[in-house]
Amino acid sequence: MKKQIIFLIGWLILSVTSFSIGQRINKAILSGSDLGYSQIIDFRDNPPGIKTFTSPFPFDENPFYITDDQDSLWMYGNGCTFADPNGKILFTKDSFDLGFNNDYCYFGLVTNQGMILLPKPEGGVNIIYKNVIREIVPNVEVNYFSTKQYVISVNNEYEASKIHEKSDTFLTGYLSACKNKSGGWWVLDQKYSINTYYKYLLKNDSIYSEGNQTIGKIYSENGQGLGSALFSPDGKQYAYSNTYDGVYLFDFDRETGMLSNPRYTLVNNTKPQGKIYGLAFSANSRYLYACCRNYLYQIDTHKGDLEDSLVLVDSLIEGVDLPCKSVFPMNFYKPYLAPDCRIYMMATNGDYCIHVINNPDFPGKQCNVQKSAIKVPYYYYHSLPTYINEMLDIGPPCDSTLPLPVSSREVNFSKAGDLIIAPNPATSSIKFFGLPPDSKITSINITDINGRKVESLKSGNSYLSIESEISIGGLVNGLYFIQIITEADRFYRGKFVVIRD
Repeated sequence: MKKQIIFLIGWLILSVTSFSIGQRINKAILSGSDLGYSQIIDFRDNPPGIKTFTSPFPFDENPFYITDDQDSLWMYGNGCTFADPNGKILFTKDSFDLGFNNDYCYFGLVTNQGMILLPKPEGGVNIIYKNVIREIVPNVEVNYFSTKQYVISVNNEYEASKIHEKSDTFLTGYLSACKNKSGGWWVLDQKYSINTYYKYLLKNDSIYSEGNQTIGKIYSENGQGLGSALFSPDGKQYAYSNTYDGVYLFDFDRETGMLSNPRYTLVNNTKPQGKIYGLAFSANSRYLYACCRNYLYQIDTHKGDLEDSLVLVDSLIEGVDLPCKSVFPMNFYKPYLAPDCRIYMMATNGDYCIHVINNPDFPGKQCNVQKSAIKVPYYYYHSLPTYINEMLDIGPPCDSTLPLPVSSREVNFSKAGDLIIAPNPATSSIKFFGLPPDSKITSINITDINGRKVESLKSGNSYLSIESEISIGGLVNGLYFIQIITEADRFYRGKFVVIRD
């Protein structure tokens, strides 16, 4: 069997977490790309604003952005590299000798829901990781699995240490967590190819009540890799879906960590749906929304027969114009319950447009789906983190009085600069301008419009020259992006076009 890295090009939505416990909702939505161009929908403002920024590293499946108790940016990262508010690199995944299969980590930690962040009341954060393996097996579509899970503790001084390691064969992704009634977090994971769930209680940097529970149906091996696993905002339900097997729903006991009452719907393509890509609960925890490519379903979890409760609330038809013109055919991919109590959804390939469910607490089509409701400045990626309700037992999970984002402002969270590329268009070679004269270059990377790295230069034992002329003779006609990182951890980017007769 051949093992290789999963590269699932996606975008990320992410919640901003305050370290101090209080009666407030302090969150934002962050999206990013492999090029370092990103935007935040910041719900700390009223009306919310779309703020663009650049990063010294690209974002892919699992970036995060976290604030301190003064609402200031504290740390952010992509699962492989972590930085402070000034863009200074704090540490990387290799700092912990995790033995990841995906040693090539240019785009950040790969796989959907392969990392979650659990804030600690005393300050700092616990980062929970899974490594990623893709197996190519004859006559089998694709098998994804993970062999180890880690918990990394980061304190207020950015000191990081590994506090937990578990070796097993897990599903790729699908990490989720819910607050325990007496403090700490229940962390739920799933074993590969069987209906067994691994769980533990994480509290004060220690692991309690570690164990397994076998319950419900056994899912298809080919179905995993894409999908969702999350707890309802009230912590009483746990939902899971993958692309082929449908939606699994369980009751959850926050005191004991036990699952019960398994129920199912959208199993074996019982409705017109296509692949099931993502789930999101409404703020009142009653309605569960399933993004099924071109179909969006609402599930009433209060009804015993989930199949009977299904309502098709909207659909997308290829070729039909939408209010926000998209680059690729739009569909329903990953949804997320946002700080304004709306559910935001994006497309499979990523895009500039975001769909919104304006009233997800209402039944049927009263939920008011607005397709292509928001257009962001930069092309986003399509992945989302696990939904974590940090306000459980403190206050409501969201604020329904917040309006949709209407403004756009620039904010730089890292030290970055733009390059001038010449000639542009180019045919055989390029030079770059815009770096300070004393810059010491450590790496140069060129990617195509699809995010694939096509050229990479590393400094090795000596620095690359700012006078470097880069050969592009092997590149086909098209648009390319160049990224340069210097010894001072400054990040520069530019773009150029290759045109030949």
